[in-house]
Amino acid sequence: MPGAGRALSNERIIFLEPVMREIMPKTKWFIFFSITLLTACRPAPAATGAPATEIAPPTRQVMPLPKMEDYIIYAKYNAANEYEIWAINPNELIPHLITSDNIPRSWSPSNKQWLFTRNGSIYVTNTDGSDIHTIYTNNEYKGIDPFWLTEDVILFNAYRDILSPPDMYSVDIGSGKVTQLFPGSNQFIVITFPADKALLRGDWSSGSLDMVNKDGNSEKFFNDFEFIPNPYTPHQEFQRIGKLDKYLFRAKRAGDANSKLWLASKQEPPQLLFDPENENIYEFAVSPNEKYIALTYENLENKNIYIYSLENLQVVFKWAYPYKLSDAYFTWSPDSQSIVVPYSDYDIGGTSHGIDSGIQVMNIKTGETRKILKENVAQIIDWHSLK
Repeated sequence: MPGAGRALSNERIIFLEPVMREIMPKTKWFIFFSITLLTACRPAPAATGAPATEIAPPTRQVMPLPKMEDYIIYAKYNAANEYEIWAINPNELIPHLITSDNIPRSWSPSNKQWLFTRNGSIYVTNTDGSDIHTIYTNNEYKGIDPFWLTEDVILFNAYRDILSPPDMYSVDIGSGKVTQLFPGSNQFIVITFPADKALLRGDWSSGSLDMVNKDGNSEKFFNDFEFIPNPYTPHQEFQRIGKLDKYLFRAKRAGDANSKLWLASKQEPPQLLFDPENENIYEFAVSPNEKYIALTYENLENKNIYIYSLENLQVVFKWAYPYKLSDAYFTWSPDSQSIVVPYSDYDIGGTSHGIDSGIQVMNIKTGETRKILKENVAQIIDWHSLK
């Protein structure tokens, strides 16, 4: 918890996910979401239909980043216990405040635009955070969970509350046109795949998944597996491997005692990629060059980070990780040679006083770690190249 000297866990989807991303992306701590709802949520809309699209000048500010090759983006609490987003270049080692107003989400497929949200608004900036402008706003929604579909189109779940399915919309950045998707469907957007102009859609009640293509046609997604596509799950369950034209995901098959890591396409039978035997896959992330997967699995006796090769389909590196694996959310460096994780001595028997915590970088080939920042970091959001 903030102020306790402990790094928060980070997941790709973030803080009881959709609504929770709104306030603190990539953490799974429910207490922060509860506080958020009490302080930031607004009344629900009285009727369904297209949301209000009255665009006002952005009042939320983002400080442009100095021209560096790449930055690690992270969040922390200041002395007044206010949530702030910072960036640090791993070589310069000078922290830069980005914003204390907006929540950074993701960069566009071309890396030219950066997406931010706050309450019922969506903002877009240049890749370095400059030139912020509003593309959508509706203060009646409690939270917005956006996804890039193309360079010009954003899809989003718009939540009235955490107990009901969201409304789903698309917004065209150029024209500002907002279109409601699948009205009354009891579903939500799980993830988008911009390379395919496709989206994965989950059913709020049954947990079934549909893959929706660019023409709007849908089909069931890998029916042999048991998925729990809950929008509040703290992990991103699906990643597309462009080089292989396959999908990497964590799931159980009927009768399985534990979750495994699978690789599958629509044309071939699913391939078992990694089986932790009696344990469950906890976290995994594909490197930007799509050659490696960093992963951990739940095991109190075995605190290791595994680097799995997608080229020869085996573990190529295994390194001990002395901190809690629940905090080992993997963020890859742009060159795919390192991963960055938060650390805290609290996780290896430290006390809440004089704790050593911050950000460390691990070389995947040597296992060598380097601490680049000593602060009470709440979460690491991304390691991103501005090129």
